Amino acid sequence: MIMELMGKSWAWLRSGVSWVAVFAVLAAFGPALAEDGKDHRLLSRVAGTELLGQSIKQFGVVKPDVAGKLIKGVPESFEGRVTRTDYGTLEGQPPGEVKIYRSYLAAVKKLGGRALNSGVDFNDPTDLVTGAHVFALSAAERPPVAILNITNAHNYQLTIVEPEAMEEAVTAGQLTDQIKKAGFATLHINFDTGKAELKQDGLAAVKEIAAMLKSNPAMKLSIEGHTDGVGTPIANKQLSEARAKAVMGAVAALGIDAKRLSAVGYGQDKPVGDNRTEEGRAANRRVELVNVK
Repeated sequence: MIMELMGKSWAWLRSGVSWVAVFAVLAAFGPALAEDGKDHRLLSRVAGTELLGQSIKQFGVVKPDVAGKLIKGVPESFEGRVTRTDYGTLEGQPPGEVKIYRSYLAAVKKLGGRALNSGVDFNDPTDLVTGAHVFALSAAERPPVAILNITNAHNYQLTIVEPEAMEEAVTAGQLTDQIKKAGFATLHINFDTGKAELKQDGLAAVKEIAAMLKSNPAMKLSIEGHTDGVGTPIANKQLSEARAKAVMGAVAALGIDAKRLSAVGYGQDKPVGDNRTEEGRAANRRVELVNVK
């Protein structure tokens, strides 16, 4: 039945029938398009639209193809927990491109956020479908980000990226096991772009490193910083060394003899992922704890 309907749907499309009509027929004869999906807790759907599909990744990197341009200082990509939801009208009047955009802009402002792209006529439906619209969802230093892609008057996709560390919380025992098996352990400690100051999740990792060293009094570590391939080799080496030294200093401050520690930065020289992809660059931004014998 569904295959027959799909065949008819294609014929209808060729004769000028809209996708809205096709979706309406499929909805009537088949299962719901997104039985388990629901609106994100930060932003709901535009009135009159239906949730058509949804995917969630616990960690991903999103680099939107932006309408106009990002305002100065905004990163080109965002990483964290990614919730991607498709919405559309299956029946009734579509909201239209302008209403879709204005609805989310108003909701974002209520959250204390703002639009992050400019250079588009936001009253022109044609301009609104030329690329993604990016919004910060709070005034925090690393806010959740919403990426709105308007397809047409009926359909749009909303992607929300909630920043979080790539690496799940580790324990001293896990670090010890990794080092004993491979000679090193890898941490994806979360630093702000271009900076070397440890954040809260980084300090949690530091406590586990110190706990491991206290449980293994003969162990010595080389703390090695690595970056992705964005930027110049010299700047990346300096940044990776500063980050490695920040970790080393924080570990020593927890009572570990500094003679058991050393720090070095390799910058972009030892990639483990493909720097041509966002996922590869995220993997390359890391700190390695190498056992020194």
